[in-house]
Amino acid sequence: MLVDSHCHLAFSGFDDFLKSRLAGKTPEYYAVDLLVERASQAGVEYMLNIGTHLSDVEGHTKISEKFANVFRSVGIHPEYASEHSEKFSFEEIREVFQKYCGLDKTVAIGEIGLDYYINGGIDKKEQKKNFFFPIGTC
Repeated sequence: MLVDSHCHLAFSGFDDFLKSRLAGKTPEYYAVDLLVERASQAGVEYMLNIGTHLSDVEGHTKISEKFANVFRSVGIHPEYASEHSEKFSFEEIREVFQKYCGLDKTVAIGEIGLDYYINGGIDKKEQKKNFFFPIGTC
């Protein structure tokens, strides 16, 4: 059995990704329906759509509801910790995690963690704040 444990089917930067990958392909080639279909044809039985932004969670939910073999995680990538702290209060972040972690097709928390290496180092305080809040909310 093959499982793709790290998909970004509703990634907020997907349009930019497409522009860099369209050599010889139409945008439709990367349509989510076709991506999931091709993965299934290649033997991928399950896919896990990884959360990196709270703004992605609705898109991930729609995709996981549409495809029986696609599941989701809820998370905030450490690279986006400061961005989330600026846009959402601690309570708002907790509410999103509590709401979406309770849904059937949410099977993981992530992306989440402490990453002091990328981009020359990201604010450690913000990363820690966004790393520890999901504990006990799901």
